[in-house]
Amino acid sequence: MRKLTKSLMLTTVTALMISIPAVSFSTNVSADQVMPTVPAADNQDQQNFWVHSWDEGKNPIPVTTTSNALSDRNDQLFRAIDSSTPNMTAVWGNYRRVKKITKPNYIKAIDSVNTDKVNFKTKWFLPTGFNVSPQEHGNYQGAIMANNSIYIVESMGTGANQGAIIRLKMDALQAMGLDDTNHQSLLIQVFNYFNPFTDRGRDNSLKFAKFINDSKKPREASNQTQKQLQKVQKAVNKAQSAINKSLVKYQKADQKVKAAKKKSAKKVLKAKRNVLFKNYKAVKRMQNGRIKVLNRQLNHLNQQFNKHQDKINKIGQNNPIFNQYYQISKSVSVSPLMNIGHGQTLTYNPSNDHIYLAQDDQLGEVNNDFYNQVTELDAQSLKPVHQYRFRLINNQGVNLALHTLTFDKAGNAYFGVRSGRNGIKDVYTLYTGNFTNKKISFRPVTGMIKWPASYNQYVTYNAINDRIYLVSNDMIVSIPAKEVRNDTIKPQDVHYVSFKSGREFESIAFDNKGYGYLLALWRSELLRSDRPMN
Repeated sequence: MRKLTKSLMLTTVTALMISIPAVSFSTNVSADQVMPTVPAADNQDQQNFWVHSWDEGKNPIPVTTTSNALSDRNDQLFRAIDSSTPNMTAVWGNYRRVKKITKPNYIKAIDSVNTDKVNFKTKWFLPTGFNVSPQEHGNYQGAIMANNSIYIVESMGTGANQGAIIRLKMDALQAMGLDDTNHQSLLIQVFNYFNPFTDRGRDNSLKFAKFINDSKKPREASNQTQKQLQKVQKAVNKAQSAINKSLVKYQKADQKVKAAKKKSAKKVLKAKRNVLFKNYKAVKRMQNGRIKVLNRQLNHLNQQFNKHQDKINKIGQNNPIFNQYYQISKSVSVSPLMNIGHGQTLTYNPSNDHIYLAQDDQLGEVNNDFYNQVTELDAQSLKPVHQYRFRLINNQGVNLALHTLTFDKAGNAYFGVRSGRNGIKDVYTLYTGNFTNKKISFRPVTGMIKWPASYNQYVTYNAINDRIYLVSNDMIVSIPAKEVRNDTIKPQDVHYVSFKSGREFESIAFDNKGYGYLLALWRSELLRSDRPMN
């Protein structure tokens, strides 16, 4: 009977909490490393997006297939853009690991070209996982920002090709105080405490389920009181605003009196000022009386709110993490387990408010029977709405696997590879194109970017400055999107910033002010730039 009760309670916890999968530390493969290819008949098995059949929708996902999406150019047209490169040391492995999470971490620039240096500071340390899978091990592969949220891919590791998309609602988490300098590790504390894949976590989850049931009435009462508090506070603000507006009118009239030079004009203005002064006194008297009544209501409601919170804390045996987890659970959503491939292609298309993810289970040059598969998802529901299947075969007959992808405001697509054409080495080649319901198309950019760094980790777009960003370990590069599309990149267009952190850089995302959020491993963390990026 005891076992049955626990089983039922764990089911309740799963429904209440943001559970799903994750792995133990394994080798992390970058986007440009070539993996052995296995001949496959056009990899139809990759059509399955969800790992578990019960997560699939009733209707099949529409699919667009293009036999060869690449319109290639003659090799002789390709050239390296003659820009300067920053001082740096390429980081190929043996990454520096962060052990302490008691204070923020810093990643500081050591050099830059054509732009200012930018530094990063820890915003949040990320947990080992968001309780997605027993395999999770703190391996996050990509991040984007949209809809006042940050979306992160949690990967179960190289070889597993599985993972989930985590959505963190920024405003809700900030309202909880996760922006405070002493709260960078709160997500780790909370999700480790309730990890359903450990005995301790399961026990804490059972206690949490009991807390949710037992605290239902005081939580509902607390929420209702909070709404009343907000309503009364709004009325106080409105009354104070009426006083301020009346005062401003009087002050403006008084200034006009002082500025007037003619006696006749001054006399008329004084009369108007005196009327406004009397009106201000009347408004102040009336609204102050109203504010006094409203403040008494606020006092009473605050007392009620505190009583409800005391009951909630008593039920939770004064364990603050229960309440923290309950609040965070409303701010974080997790998709079911997906076949994500490597996971570094998570991208957002501003033109249709959709997310795209390439299920890149093979890397580098692939067999000519291989079709890239990109799945388009609704940004709100995280459910797939369309799939795109295509090959990228160049003039040499080489089929390229897609491992990076981004979109600009107009819906133009971009990806890149850390390799050159025309015999040129240590460069990066960009491609631009489009996804439509009828076909997929890409063409290479003949101006290649000098590349002093290691792996091709990520490609993304900053809507604030309309630039494409390329990410490698300890290096961030950006180029104007327009110059990429027009194939007119000039040396001064290419901005480099280099670092000496020894960390693995996975991706960078941008908020609506242009600040960058760098996703770095190990341990996993999001770091915010100290200024809008260029």
